[in-house]
Amino acid sequence: MPRPLFDSPFIFGIHEPGGEHHMVAAGRPGWIVFTEGIGANPGDRSGKDFRTWSNQGLGILCRLNHGYNPDGTIPPSQHYSDFAQRCANYVAASPGCKIWIIGNEMNHPVERPGARIDWSRTVGRSEVSARGRAVPWRFNALQEETRSSRMALINPGEIITPQRYVHCYRQCREAIRRLPGHHDDQVLVGGVAPWNNLTAYDGNPSGDWVQYFRDILQLLGPQQCDGFTLHAYTHSPNPEEIYNDHFMGPPFQRYQYNFRTYRDFLAAVPANMRHLPAYITEADQDVPWLDQNNSWVQRAYGEIDHWNQQPGNQQIRALVLYRWPNIDRWVIEGKNGVIEDFRQVLQQDYRWREVPAPAPQPPEPKPPATKPKPPAVAAPPQAPAVASWRLGAWLEAGLEVNIRRSPGWRGKPDDDVLAKAPAGAMMQVISGPQEADGLAWWRVRHLTSEKQVVDGWAAQNSATGAALLRESAAPAPHLEPGASATTLDEVNLRRSPGFRGKPANDVLYAIPPGSQVTLLAGPQAADGVNWWQIRYASPFGNTFTGWAGEATASGSRLLDPVSGQPPAVPPPVATPPVATPPEPAPPARFRLGQHVYTTTFLNTRRSPGYVDKGEDDVLHEAPPRTEVVIYSGPQPADDLTWWKVRYVAEGRSIDGWMAEADQAGREFLAASQPPAPAPTPAPPAVPTKTLAVGQTVYNAYREPVNVRRTPGYLQQTAGDVIGKLPAAAAATIVAGPQDADALRWWRIEARISAETVAGWIAEVGPAGQRFLVPISLQNAIGLGRPFAGSWRVTQLFADRPAFYQQFSYDGVPLRGHNGIDFGTPNGTSILAASDGKVAQVGFEAKGFGYYVKLVHPWGESLYAHLKSVHVKEGAQVARGELLGPSDNTGNSSGPHLHFGIRVLPFRRGDGWGGCCDPAPFMNPDDLIIPDSIRSLGGMLPPPGMAPDEPGRERP
Repeated sequence: MPRPLFDSPFIFGIHEPGGEHHMVAAGRPGWIVFTEGIGANPGDRSGKDFRTWSNQGLGILCRLNHGYNPDGTIPPSQHYSDFAQRCANYVAASPGCKIWIIGNEMNHPVERPGARIDWSRTVGRSEVSARGRAVPWRFNALQEETRSSRMALINPGEIITPQRYVHCYRQCREAIRRLPGHHDDQVLVGGVAPWNNLTAYDGNPSGDWVQYFRDILQLLGPQQCDGFTLHAYTHSPNPEEIYNDHFMGPPFQRYQYNFRTYRDFLAAVPANMRHLPAYITEADQDVPWLDQNNSWVQRAYGEIDHWNQQPGNQQIRALVLYRWPNIDRWVIEGKNGVIEDFRQVLQQDYRWREVPAPAPQPPEPKPPATKPKPPAVAAPPQAPAVASWRLGAWLEAGLEVNIRRSPGWRGKPDDDVLAKAPAGAMMQVISGPQEADGLAWWRVRHLTSEKQVVDGWAAQNSATGAALLRESAAPAPHLEPGASATTLDEVNLRRSPGFRGKPANDVLYAIPPGSQVTLLAGPQAADGVNWWQIRYASPFGNTFTGWAGEATASGSRLLDPVSGQPPAVPPPVATPPVATPPEPAPPARFRLGQHVYTTTFLNTRRSPGYVDKGEDDVLHEAPPRTEVVIYSGPQPADDLTWWKVRYVAEGRSIDGWMAEADQAGREFLAASQPPAPAPTPAPPAVPTKTLAVGQTVYNAYREPVNVRRTPGYLQQTAGDVIGKLPAAAAATIVAGPQDADALRWWRIEARISAETVAGWIAEVGPAGQRFLVPISLQNAIGLGRPFAGSWRVTQLFADRPAFYQQFSYDGVPLRGHNGIDFGTPNGTSILAASDGKVAQVGFEAKGFGYYVKLVHPWGESLYAHLKSVHVKEGAQVARGELLGPSDNTGNSSGPHLHFGIRVLPFRRGDGWGGCCDPAPFMNPDDLIIPDSIRSLGGMLPPPGMAPDEPGRERP
């Protein structure tokens, strides 16, 4: 009995009919892909009757091509509406099919309408060569010698950009779904040719085939797309190429070299389209099928079934072998070895799921098998099935197990073995599986008999098939007050039990894994977790007391009894104080293998966290819109969530950790590509942050300031000065602002020597001196020494104006140095100059190095070129509190501290980046200024800044 969509619940399939009787005989009626060249004549009403096959329960997929080279898989753009009508006519005349594919390999130049190729330069010309399948540049991106394209195009034809394809697809889909009885038909996006980068276009100059696919889906969106098709191949008959993770060379290091190219495409699917059906409509060995049963077919279907079983994975509904009939040299018909391979896999009940697999539960006893087992594969032997263990699952060693630094065992040095876990040892899954040397490997965490926590890779089975690991119930930890315990992962020590809705300062200390703690009291239930009061002595001699969770919200244990032996009877579990079940932990934002994008300039680190990290912890700074692949995480550190990523930069592959977002929730990693930054606008004529008429201000400079008849100070007569506003004297703004001589002027009224003086004063002086400040801040800006000890000034504010004009803030060149530099030796304690809050911590390799920005009631302060930082974003700090040790990180060749301030209100586009000279607000005794500096002599340090980059906001 056919299903309503004439689809199949099985994933088996063949390209073109001829071998479907094998599927029907096995009770696994899978799919047949039909390829039809239908033209674009809107008056043609011919079709095809598919009921011969659909009435057998087979799933029917029909690809609608306009034609073949040089006609194009879709027609020229001026004929899209005619082609859409022709598609609708064909569908109306074709009973037994309701799933349609529009076009094929649209990024391959051979499929362009009007493309004419000099086939005399193609070795082995044949009818199939003329369709481009056998030519060496079909997968040109795989080899350096073909990557730049040796393809001889007599006429390039009309390039099928994603925009053009989407325009054609939409018209075809609308025309088909308007037909009576076809409102629910699936109209699928054609398969993109993997490893072919010969179609470049605006926004994709490298011809990236995965980006081409993603651009199509993003342009369509979930409401105008019914699903898509994929192509996947190996490049030899070796079945190991189906499941190995072999990546390409530069510049496509992030993409798979072999069959798992399908994972690259699926990772590029927008999050709101991951419910749509996916079909692999072409799969083969890329070379003609060998007439042998080498288990390639069985391994391929096993790979896709394993993918479909993983929690939350987008379902692949078909894996279609290319191709059955003797049409070209990829023929399967008559090759008994391949057919036997296919017949053997048809004994497996491989189905796609209507709903992706839910999170796995603890295994239950399996009922006795009622189906006959498939015969064993003679050569090579069938690998044991890869387990579907979840993260956090407990495993028991069936035999002695080597825990290794990386997956694989062939040709490894002795030090690759981190530990040997004896039979019966317990360990916990933290990632995996990965395939290496023909085995499935899992990353596990194991507590050795010496109480050392070891993270490494263990094989699921031995090379002979013996089970090394088996799933086990979690050992119950024996924890009680007065006992000692070991941390199995980084543990946040908190002021009180619970983790939900807590401020950042609730965390007293991040205890590293493998540390020993003493249990003082507990357990106490909070937020669905049992909490223990513990005491911890740090390696630096400090003792901390607080509360630690026994396990994470997802069930991964954090505390283990020092004895390492689970008790015969589990300890009692504390009862939650409320009857309602605890709220589940929020799900991770990203999944392993997902392609995500940076939203800003983002540091990639060797390990999670940013506090107390050295300069070498930063591997690279990724610019905005960088595409990265998630392959580990999430992991908490320094109150942020971190993901391990892989991406390509400067011709090399970068592996490291990125923060998901900052403490305020500002997104650093996004599931979809952020829009390109808009051009930097010119500074607004009227600033948004400024003083105002009617406001009371005071002279914040240490000397009197001239009051003038008119705005400006250059080429003025002596009579233009009508008075002086003494230091700390108050005044009222009565008019302004006006700009003159590159300064901003305000008209003020003030009582000076019992007289009222009205005139113009600059808000900021020509050397960055802050003159006018709101009266409410008069007693708030006294700055303490920003370092321990006494150190000389090496560069004053406003020094070297000709040099610093190459740097800018918000597009406005600097008028000079916008801070004070102090010659602090490496390791000098850098201190907060005023009470405030940590607003920003960062690292600029080409600029300020490690820096800390504080916000205060009066403005901001900046401390740059530190060795590391000791504070977290969002933390409150007091005047004199340690921020970190001094150094010369970033754009610096000598140790120094760059110290800058901004006093409210400020304008970042004022030529100083909103900064002003800190000297008038500091204790004069803290300013040791050598004569050589006053005269701009030879003690000046490097600039400490980097050129502007689009999208970057300087601290």
